Amino acid sequence: MGSTSQPYSALYVLGHPLSEPYWVQTEVAGVEQYVLLQAFERRVLSYTPGNPDGWQTESGNAGQHYRIWRNLHTIADPRLAALAVTIPYGDEIVQAATEAGVDPWLMAAIATAASDGNPLSTTDDGHTGLMGIRWSDVPRDPQANTRIAAAELARISAATNDTSLILARYYAGDNADPAAGSVAAFVSSATTALNALHARISIPEAATNAASSDPANAPLVQLPARFDSSWWSQSLAWYASWSGARPGAADDPADRWCVADGYVPGDRLQLTANGKTTDCTVGATPGSVGLPTLADGSIGISAAAATSLSLNGEADGAVIELSTQPTVQTQSAEQLVGEGAAAYYSASYDRAWWERTIGLHASWGGAVSGWAVDPNGYYCVHPDFRPGQRLRLVANGITIECTIGDTVQAAHQAQWRSRWAIELSWSSFAALGLDKKNVVQVFAIE
Repeated sequence: MGSTSQPYSALYVLGHPLSEPYWVQTEVAGVEQYVLLQAFERRVLSYTPGNPDGWQTESGNAGQHYRIWRNLHTIADPRLAALAVTIPYGDEIVQAATEAGVDPWLMAAIATAASDGNPLSTTDDGHTGLMGIRWSDVPRDPQANTRIAAAELARISAATNDTSLILARYYAGDNADPAAGSVAAFVSSATTALNALHARISIPEAATNAASSDPANAPLVQLPARFDSSWWSQSLAWYASWSGARPGAADDPADRWCVADGYVPGDRLQLTANGKTTDCTVGATPGSVGLPTLADGSIGISAAAATSLSLNGEADGAVIELSTQPTVQTQSAEQLVGEGAAAYYSASYDRAWWERTIGLHASWGGAVSGWAVDPNGYYCVHPDFRPGQRLRLVANGITIECTIGDTVQAAHQAQWRSRWAIELSWSSFAALGLDKKNVVQVFAIE
């Protein structure tokens, strides 16, 4: 983990050690083997002797495992992820709001106004828990409390889009008098909290969605040569490891990198200057870990990207056009994608889990248009395909079709590709008889 292998200090990436290294026997890709583990403040390092060179020591995402254990979903939207870590019980609030289809920011503001983030709160006028629910005998458990509140907000919001009226009815019921003293005070407090949250978490809205396809002009800044291809690749992997990158993010195929306000690592931009056009991959955010801050609207580009546009070191002020490029391209019909062994998710990841997961990817904009849950419950994962796309699988004389239901993190894709042709839900794996002979052909279909 030296400075030559990644752009951050070991202490920054890992934190201080929390345990001695120790051996455990665990299942890796369906095989029981010994793995050496050591826990740090921010990461858990593992050493697996049987892994290929370069992948024997890995940085496990302990936070993701914790979230799966708690049934909390990864938040890909950078603004919502920032919201979740800014307020008490932010994960529960954002997840409940997302599942109910209501505004997470409004939910967070209500929690601030109702209880100041205290799940044990009870007011003199009968509001209970983190979300200050007005009914008696409501659970104080934050997860249950937020889900009840989200359902109530969804009901009220279906009848009006007036935020002040929604807050008044949430606080005092459908017949609430917005002018009443306690109601008006709550509406004012929640509105103030809502404005403060938006002001404090100022990641541009463009970061939560694909950028506009309308061309825009911006000055270009060539970044120092010390930010080389290895630096960019490691930076993108770092963002992807904590869900700070666009789902499906991958290294730039031509080693052309860029950085700009309003774009998420993994986004693809098209740059035009000096009569030439090139694509680049966003690999970081401005000002992060040694990168220079950029003037408003400026785009930082790597040396390779600058060379492709015939720009010299005095590139500041060059004009470019921006347009988003899809991170993952759709494969043509009936194309053979690969053949080989299949990995599988544990059977504990049941059909309901897959359906929730594909729905979450869709809510982040990570699924294809017109996606649907799989009619047979057959789900699969491949780094070249987006949630909602369909693949045809052939093995042991059996043919099934599966729906992409999850993604492979950019940091794990190289290792994934070196081992697997496809990753499957257990039901898909078993349906193909791969527990007996694990060789499968994978075809892309429309």
